[in-house]
Amino acid sequence: MVKPKKSGTPVERLPRRLKCFVAMAFGRAETDRLYDRAIVPTPDAVNLRAVRVDRVEHNDDIDDRIIQELNECCLAIADLTFTRPSVYFEAGYAQRVVPVIYTCRKDHFDRGAPDTARVHFDLQMRNIIEWSQPDDPLFRPRLEKRLNHVLRPILKEEQRIAHVVFQEAEFRRLSINEQRRNMKQVLQEELARAQFKKFEIPGTENGYFTPMEQNLRGIVRYGVRQRGSALTLVEGIVPEGGALKLLLGAAHYETVLQEKWFAANKGKRDLSFSRDIIVCTLEKVSRQSVLRSFANFTFDSERECFVGVPIFAWRYTGRLDSLLPISIHILDGIRSLEELRLNIRNRLAGIAPQKGCRRYYRPWRGAYHPG
Repeated sequence: MVKPKKSGTPVERLPRRLKCFVAMAFGRAETDRLYDRAIVPTPDAVNLRAVRVDRVEHNDDIDDRIIQELNECCLAIADLTFTRPSVYFEAGYAQRVVPVIYTCRKDHFDRGAPDTARVHFDLQMRNIIEWSQPDDPLFRPRLEKRLNHVLRPILKEEQRIAHVVFQEAEFRRLSINEQRRNMKQVLQEELARAQFKKFEIPGTENGYFTPMEQNLRGIVRYGVRQRGSALTLVEGIVPEGGALKLLLGAAHYETVLQEKWFAANKGKRDLSFSRDIIVCTLEKVSRQSVLRSFANFTFDSERECFVGVPIFAWRYTGRLDSLLPISIHILDGIRSLEELRLNIRNRLAGIAPQKGCRRYYRPWRGAYHPG
């Protein structure tokens, strides 16, 4: 008697039970025994449920049911024994989106075998697992080994999904205030990680702040990166309600830092400057509502942000002047701190100063907000 070979590293169990669609000839003693004794137990050991459509109780059209099961499976096993056309179709359909493990009885590889008992040309180059009889001692270890190989990326993705679900559940357990407090902390950490220096709105000599400044100081996290004649300013906002109103206020407010930087570089050509506002909110914010609030802004689908120039009202002149362009990034519907951290990191990585900035007027710190 031939002893079965060891299958090597044991197949790791999936965190949740998934489907493995099995396509094979029905009503044949050999293939039925192979299914019951080798194919069903092997996926079951790794938390996969083998599904053969003739063993499923249903009241559907058989073709519709097959397509449904194929769409729901994470991988498929196709046994080519007896050269059933339906097996070839199901394997081809599954192979579009999921891996397919091919098996076949050994005699189907003989060149002189008839077409009804031979692997067709299209699949002869596949790495097909052979079996000689339903109780073949070598078949199940080989199937285990192949499953172990095929399941690695699937297992990795399932572990990622399980981790995301856990992180979202942990985030939901926090109160709204705790969620926002932690979001502000993540925002500050990511600004520091991207080498943005912390900046706060300064008051007057008497410690006075305008109502707008007082509001922004508690909500907005400013980060600045200055290198020579290049200035990059990022404003991170975690609103406590009324995200668009707060965003309007932040966009129409120009800090003293910008005023001093432009004054220091007065007369220089081709200054490099960028200003990005990142709004992190638990609520969903529709794209149309942002565009209605910022009528002269457009949505940049490549960068996934709103770009435009806000209108700035000057009290002492009584006329409207334009500020420099602003990019507005909306990170809404936050479900976990890890998701927020990754999104902020990706947005900060894509920020770069724009060349050719020129300023013809002196900005005023106490800006009037039209809202």
